[in-house]
Amino acid sequence: MTNDAPSARVLLVEDTESLAQVYIAYLGKQDIPVVHVASGADALAAIKQNVPDVVLLDLQLPDMNGLDILRHIRERRIPAEVVVITAHGSIGKAVEAMREGAIDFLVKPFSAERLT
Repeated sequence: MTNDAPSARVLLVEDTESLAQVYIAYLGKQDIPVVHVASGADALAAIKQNVPDVVLLDLQLPDMNGLDILRHIRERRIPAEVVVITAHGSIGKAVEAMREGAIDFLVKPFSAERLT
């Protein structure tokens, strides 16, 4: 990201508050604004209200599977890039997420450099 480019608006969908705060801190060091929600329903509402540039999407949410949100974004042609983040990584999940339109798949834990 160049200094004269506008910052990306990031929607972080993560139900573990402590992890969300770590990711927000990682991105804050890059001056990337982050909106955090902790559930699938809140993610869908946030996307409807203000389409983000990037969605950091946990797969395991309390009310739905993150892949359902990814499908919602793809089916409605919402112009947001999706990066799936999960502690339950597998090659099968990664392939499924990429087929559904994710641009990347991060397995927790990951470094600040990997996230940014």
